[in-house]
Amino acid sequence: MKGKTGLSEKLKNEEIFLAIPILLFFISPIVRLVANIIAYARQGFVKIGYTLSIEYTNTILAVITVSLFSVLYYFDLGFKKNKPRFEREIVKKAIKRDLPLVLFAVYFVWMILCTCVNGFTDLSINGDYYRGEGFYYYFACIFIFFTSAMFLQNEKIRDILIRILLDSSVILGILAFADFFFGPFYIFSPYNQKESLSSVFYNSNYYGYYLTIVILISTGLYLKSVSKKTEKFYLGFFIFNTSVLIINLTRGGYIAVLFTLLGTVFFMKKYGSRFRKKAVLLLVIFLIETFVFSFICDTLISQLLQIVFDVLNIMRNPKGADDAGSERWLLWKCTFKLIKERPLFGYGNEGIHRLLPMLSETHKTRPHNEYLQIAAFWGLPGLFIYLASTLTVIIRTYKIYDRLTPVSFACLLASIGYMGSSFFGNSMCFTTPFFYIMMGMAYSEWRKINKKAST
Repeated sequence: MKGKTGLSEKLKNEEIFLAIPILLFFISPIVRLVANIIAYARQGFVKIGYTLSIEYTNTILAVITVSLFSVLYYFDLGFKKNKPRFEREIVKKAIKRDLPLVLFAVYFVWMILCTCVNGFTDLSINGDYYRGEGFYYYFACIFIFFTSAMFLQNEKIRDILIRILLDSSVILGILAFADFFFGPFYIFSPYNQKESLSSVFYNSNYYGYYLTIVILISTGLYLKSVSKKTEKFYLGFFIFNTSVLIINLTRGGYIAVLFTLLGTVFFMKKYGSRFRKKAVLLLVIFLIETFVFSFICDTLISQLLQIVFDVLNIMRNPKGADDAGSERWLLWKCTFKLIKERPLFGYGNEGIHRLLPMLSETHKTRPHNEYLQIAAFWGLPGLFIYLASTLTVIIRTYKIYDRLTPVSFACLLASIGYMGSSFFGNSMCFTTPFFYIMMGMAYSEWRKINKKAST
């Protein structure tokens, strides 16, 4: 009995240790907000706040590398418990169980190989000054954020983490509303404009992708709630953050939420009529909010109509529709040309930083499509490995969606939503890790269920 108690205590401590990197990243928007306020009060402008936020992010990543110890501990524990068994069989089972992590590891190795082919430069190793997506960032996304979230199975800790994320979103949302109606407030960004909201993300699109994630988390928690009290609680989060997203004007995030909500209505039939009614209610509220806010301010309705016109224009005259999607069509065409020239190893990290602006005759260094971005950086094999990794998580967890806990189900919806929004945006050091955490927290439940089934 003593041995078992000691082991359970070790596991409990380990779970808390795994939660540290996730917690630090979940509160990072609030830390950026505080840094901006301090910088604005002292200097009268927010550029220092931006610098502090990037340094804070890098400091987090430096500190939480110790969480790798947790991963090694779990692997070690697994081998110790199965020592009498043939080790090759253990390795095969581990690879099958943790296939997404293995594929992500292959993805990271492929990045290194592509960099070897294209050359090691400061840009390829550290990323550009704005995004800071260097090799340490990619390493952190895979081996810290995704892995920590994947091994974290204590439901109480997971609930607390998600609640902190949602509470943080409300603080940012309240300030975003104030910024919209009474601003602009330059504590958010020196480039902030009244026409759209960027909050502490320095760009309205990045804030939109963050909102996509928190809206779909509240969606999943509401749909899986069993008590009226928790239903009202998470419905409030959904309504509030949806209103912020609509004013934010990020079309990619809006479309991702809309189609994910449609998916819960039409592709999750195992839950029965009560779940379906709740899903339909969320969809109706989402559409009503869109309509109501069109009378208050210039919102997404006109922009969504513009998307329809852009698509029709592309279908009629693909060569002359370069302005479609805020020049996204032009950027996508130019990126396709670059990919054709180097389909195998791509151009390396940030390798199109100068080529894309020259080819497109714009100031934009990325294609505003994460999948094209990955193909341009790491070649078509890199894109294939990335999709194999992410889709393994999505497909495996979707197959058991009716058995997922509320947190895992919410994280599954958030992961699907982010993948949808990725068609229209770029990755960023303070938004994309949310996606890796969501995938890890969703997949954690699959590992738990699969482990019980195999014992």
